[in-house]
Amino acid sequence: MKAGTWAATDPEASWSVKTKRRKGSDGKEHEETKKTFGYKAALTVDTSLPLVIEAQVVTGSHSDQLMSTPLIEQATRILGPGKMETCAEDKGFDSSENILDAYERFGVAVIVPVRDVPEDLEKLPAADREEALEAGGNIVRDRYSGEVACYAAVPGSESLVRRELKYAGFDAERACHKFRCPLGACASATCPGFATCSAGSSGQQGRQVRVAMETDVRRFAPVYPRSMKWRRLYNGRSAVERVNSYLKDVLRVHEHCLRGKAAIEVRVLTASITLNLRTILALRAQACQLRRAA
Repeated sequence: MKAGTWAATDPEASWSVKTKRRKGSDGKEHEETKKTFGYKAALTVDTSLPLVIEAQVVTGSHSDQLMSTPLIEQATRILGPGKMETCAEDKGFDSSENILDAYERFGVAVIVPVRDVPEDLEKLPAADREEALEAGGNIVRDRYSGEVACYAAVPGSESLVRRELKYAGFDAERACHKFRCPLGACASATCPGFATCSAGSSGQQGRQVRVAMETDVRRFAPVYPRSMKWRRLYNGRSAVERVNSYLKDVLRVHEHCLRGKAAIEVRVLTASITLNLRTILALRAQACQLRRAA
């Protein structure tokens, strides 16, 4: 939410520049740059109810990455310790510092897409994408997607069989993710490289691997970005878009004649309180209807 062009005389406001890449009708990528003068409002909202938990206003040039920790800190203070377990964020908030700060200081797992992933990732050869977790080992990780896989040598041949390991959960005490051989109990009978695989104590269940979160905090965050849980939680970010739409289209929060950051903050907070009161009244009316029906 940004002030209009009339605000070019506001000494506290600044320019915001956003660049997006889109595919045109010709199939080629085109870069679009949008410049806006004014302020930005960042919100922390509930994913199940249209409620604003925390709202902060900054100038247009303020980096989005610097807003994640203050928003989570204030939200956890309002909700109380342990009430906020995860937080889905826009790609602009992606950074190792934000993920670590949220997890280590507040116990919150940040759900945010990784930014620096090539558009043609699938076309890149494996040699340009993968690196071994251990020197000389057959377990590799994808530097861009975070996928963990193994290479098994076929006896009597120079070819290798590649399999993505099955995700087996996050070990909070060790701060690491667990991965297992996708073949499971059938590994010894069906994998040609089982005899040379250092399965360790896992025996007939195949190889088991632990990848520390510190290996790459962004791609091995507390909630593994390639897991179904991550995708389900990230879908909750659509709640922010619904709240933004209501604040803009119904409460017209961006249409004003105000100058100065303090005035804009009051405008955003007033609109947020209005939305919260509307939600509370709607819930109260719903409860009354249920009591009458009973």
